[in-house]
Amino acid sequence: MAIQSFGHDWRGRVTVLAVLLATASAHAAPSSGSPAPTLHERVAIREQADTDPDGMADFAAVSAMIVESRTDKTATVEDKVQLQMMLAVAWSHRQDQRETLRALEDGLAMLDKAGMGDGAMAIKMRMEKADTAGEGGDRDTAARELEQVLVMQTNLLGPSHSDVGETRCAIAYNAIRQGRLGYGIDQMHAGLQLMQPNTENRASWIANHNALASALTSDGRIEEALAETRIAAALAEKYLPPQHRGVGITLSNLAAALNVAGRFGEAELVARRALDLDLKYRGKGHIDTAGSMRTLSISLAGQDHATEAEVVLMAAAEIYRSAGDTVAPRTPAVMLLDAASMARGRGDDAAADARTREALALLTKRLKGDEIIEARALAGSALGQLNAGQAAAALPLIDAAVAGFATLPAAHPQRADAEILRGLVLVRLGRAGEGYAAAKPAAAAIEVALLDSAAPRGELINLAPAYARSFARIAAIALAAGDVDAGFRGVQLANLSELAIANSAVAARAAAGNPAVTALARAVQDGGVRRARLDRERSFALGKSAAEVSRLDAAIAALDVKNARARADLDKRFPEYRALSRPTPVGLAEVARGLGTEQALLLPLTVDDGLVSIVVTRAGLRWQRSAMGSAAIAAAVDSLRAATDAGNDDTAAFPAASAFALYQALLPAQLRAALPRHADLSLYGGGALSRLPLGMLLTAPPRGATLAAKDFARAPWLIRQHSIEVASMLTPSTNAVGNGGVHSLSFAGIGAPTLAPMPAIALAMAGTRKVRLLRGGLADPAALRALPSLPEAAKELRAIGLALQPTQKLLLLGDDATETRVKATDLSQYRVIAFATHGLVGGEGAVPEAALLLTPPATATPLDDGILMASEISALRLDADWVILSGCDSAGAGNGAAPTYSGLARSFFQAGSRSLLVSMWPIRDDFAARLTVATLAASRHLSKARALQRAELAMIADQKLPGSANPSAWASFILLER
Repeated sequence: MAIQSFGHDWRGRVTVLAVLLATASAHAAPSSGSPAPTLHERVAIREQADTDPDGMADFAAVSAMIVESRTDKTATVEDKVQLQMMLAVAWSHRQDQRETLRALEDGLAMLDKAGMGDGAMAIKMRMEKADTAGEGGDRDTAARELEQVLVMQTNLLGPSHSDVGETRCAIAYNAIRQGRLGYGIDQMHAGLQLMQPNTENRASWIANHNALASALTSDGRIEEALAETRIAAALAEKYLPPQHRGVGITLSNLAAALNVAGRFGEAELVARRALDLDLKYRGKGHIDTAGSMRTLSISLAGQDHATEAEVVLMAAAEIYRSAGDTVAPRTPAVMLLDAASMARGRGDDAAADARTREALALLTKRLKGDEIIEARALAGSALGQLNAGQAAAALPLIDAAVAGFATLPAAHPQRADAEILRGLVLVRLGRAGEGYAAAKPAAAAIEVALLDSAAPRGELINLAPAYARSFARIAAIALAAGDVDAGFRGVQLANLSELAIANSAVAARAAAGNPAVTALARAVQDGGVRRARLDRERSFALGKSAAEVSRLDAAIAALDVKNARARADLDKRFPEYRALSRPTPVGLAEVARGLGTEQALLLPLTVDDGLVSIVVTRAGLRWQRSAMGSAAIAAAVDSLRAATDAGNDDTAAFPAASAFALYQALLPAQLRAALPRHADLSLYGGGALSRLPLGMLLTAPPRGATLAAKDFARAPWLIRQHSIEVASMLTPSTNAVGNGGVHSLSFAGIGAPTLAPMPAIALAMAGTRKVRLLRGGLADPAALRALPSLPEAAKELRAIGLALQPTQKLLLLGDDATETRVKATDLSQYRVIAFATHGLVGGEGAVPEAALLLTPPATATPLDDGILMASEISALRLDADWVILSGCDSAGAGNGAAPTYSGLARSFFQAGSRSLLVSMWPIRDDFAARLTVATLAASRHLSKARALQRAELAMIADQKLPGSANPSAWASFILLER
C-alpha cells in the first residue's frame, strides 16, 4: 500500500520551519529617521514571519547574517543557533543534504559550548538532523539522534508528555523504513497513546496514523491497517481545514488501504474525493494530485477499467516527470512499475519493459528502503523475460529480486511472489525438481498465513486475492514436478474466493448440531455482514456529511462490542467453529471418489506464460499446459464479452477465432480424450475465464475470424457437448454436477416492481450509472420510480409457477413486491425462489453493495427504501434448493477481487440457498423468461445443469423467436452451486 506522508519528510518540515525565513518585505530598510534594527531584532523578525520562504532567494542574506553574527555583540547564542537553523532550511532548498547536516551540527556545537545542549533548541535541532539523515537514507544516524532526543525530552518533560509520544512515533517511522516492522509498529502504538493533539501537532498526529497503517499493511495485518486509515481520515476532516494538504493525502491513503483490501468500488469513491480536493486547492500539476491519481488508477484497475486506469496512472507519472529532482525518485518509480504491470497485463511487454527500465534509472541513487522498489522492478523484468520465452535471461533478474525482498516477512505477498516466480523460471529451464524445492518454503508460509484460524475473517478475504497468483504458480510448479496432490491443493488455494469463504461459514454453522449454537453462529455471521455494510456506508459518507460519519462511527463502535461478545460466546460454546469456517483444501482422492461416471471437474489455472488446464474424473487428474498466457486469455475474454454486451445486435460479428482459441487452450486434445463423451462439467476457478459462460466457446475451427448471425443456430457451441455448472467450492460430497432436480415443489416469485412505464423491449439499468439512487444513506424513492419497468417480469414469474405446478405458491408482484413484504414473509418454506427485477452492482447509482430493486415506498425508511441490499439478503432465512435471479447483471460482483458472479451469490448462499441461477449480463426480459421457465420445467426430471443445457439448446434451435440463437441471448445464465 503506497501510504503517503505529510509529516515525516524533510520538505514537509520545511513548511514548519518557514517562520525562520522571511520574504523580502521582512528585511526591508527602516523608514527615515528610525534607528536601524539590530541583528537580534532582525532574527526575531524572521523567526516570527508567517510566509512560505523562497530558500534560494534568501540563502545569501542568511549567510551574510551569520558572518555578521560573529562580530555583532547584540546577537545571543539563541540568535546564532537560530541562524544555523535558517541556513539548514536554505541548504535543504538547494537539495544539499551534506551542507544541511553541517549547518545543524554547527548549531548543536554552539549549544553544547554554551551549556544548552539539553534544552528545547537542541531537541528541535536534533529532530531536524534525524529527519534529514533519515530522508537521505542514513537510518542509523537518524535512529541515534532520535533516541538521544527521547532521553532529553523524557528528562525535560517527563515520560508521559505528548512531545515524548511524538518522538516515539518518529523513532517508529525510522525503524519501519529500516524494515524493523514489529518494533516500529509497537513503538508507533506507544507513541500515539502518549500524543495529545493540539493545534501544533495535529498534522503530525494524523500522519503517524497513516505511517502505522503502512507498516501494518507491510506486515500483512490488513484489517488493522484499514482501521488506522479510517481513524486518520476522520481526524483529518475533523481537525484540518479542507484546503490543508493533509486532508487529501489522508483520504488518498484510506483509498489505498481499501484497494489493498480488494474493496475497489469504495476505494474509487474515496480516491475521487481526494483528487477533487487536490485539484481544487493544489492544481493539476501538483505531486499530491499525482498521488491521488495513482490511487484512483489502482481502484479502476481493480474494477476491470484497465484502459482508464492506465491513462490516469501515466498522467500521474508525467506530473512527477515534470517535477524532476524536486521529489524523491521512489514515488515516480513505483508509479512506473504499476504502469508496467498494467501494460504487461494487456500483453504489451515492450511498453512494460520500457517503463521498468525508466523506473530502474530513477533508482540509480538508491536510498535505504529503496531496495524493495528495485526488487519489484527486477521481478517485473524477470516476468517480462519469462513471458517472452527467455527463462535463461529471467533467472539472474529474479535471483536479484529475491535477494532484495529478503528483509520482508516470509509471508509478505511481494517476497513470496518473487520466490515462487523463481521456482517457475527454474521449471521452464527444465529444472522442475529444483524449482519445486525453491518455491515450497514460500508456499508453505503463505498457506499458514492464509488459513490461520485465529486471524479475523476479514484478513482471509483480503489476503486471498493477494496470494492468488502465487498459489497458481506453485500449483503449476508442483504439477510439473509430478506432485499432483500438491498441485490440486494449490489450485484450490488460488481460487479461495469470498464466495467460498462465505459457504464455509454456512457449512460450519450447520455442523453445530445444537439449534441454539447454530443460531448463535448465524448471529455472528450476520453481525459481520452488518459491520461490513456500515463500513461501506461510511466510505460513501466521507467528505459529504460529517454528521453522518459521526453517526456511523457510533453505530460501528456499538456493533463491534456486540459482535465481540457474540464471537466470544460462540468460541466458548462451539470452539471448533473458527477452524470449520475457514475453507480447507480437499484431497484429490476424496474429490475423485465423489464424481459420477459422467462427471468431470474442469480447473483452469491461469499462469503468467500459459494456461494450465486440469481435468479430474473418477480415474484421477490429468493436466496440460497451453501457450496461451494470461494476457492473451484476458484479451480473448474481453472480445467475447464485448460481443455479448452488445446485446441482440445481429449486425455485430461474433469473434469466432477467440471462442475457438479459448476452447483449444481450455480443453486440448489430450484432456478431451480423458472426458466422457457428454460429460457434465463443473467449472472451478478460472480467473478471467470466470467472466465467460463456457458454453459459448466453439469446438471446431471457424471458417473465418468472425461468425455471422445467420450461422449462430448451426455453430458448434460447447454447450452442445457438455452441461456446465460453476462450483463455488470443492467438497467430497457436493462437487458433483447437477445434484438432482427440483423435488419439493413450493415456489415464491418476487419482482416486476412498480417503476416507470417502458416499451416492451426496454433493457435495464443503463441509466443507473448516471443517477444517484441513494441520498443520506437511504434510497431516493423518486429516483427509483423513474427507472424502467420490466413488462415481461410478471409473466415470467407466473409462467414459472405454472411450469413447476407447485403445491404451495407465493407471488409478490408490482405493488406487493416491496422490502416490507419480503422481510416479513417466511421464505424458508419455499424450495424455489425467483426474483425478476433489476440487479445492481456495488457502486452503481451510489449504492454501496450489490442489490435488487423492489417497488419503492412513498417514504424511505431503514426497513424499506426500495433497494434490497446484499447485506439485507444475507439476513433472510432461506431453505431453498435454488434461487433464480432473473435480473440485469445479477451475477455482477462490483469487486475486482472476487469472481464475476459473486456479488449477490454469496448473500443468497449465506441466507440458505443451495443453488443459484444468475445472469452474467443484461438481456431482454422475454429471453430471460424463456430460459428460466424452460430450465425449471426441465428440472423436474433432469439435473439442474442438464435442465439449463436443454433450455439453452432449445433457444438456439427456436427459429420462431428472432435473435434467440445469439449467444448474448441464450448464454447469459449460469448455474452456481454451493
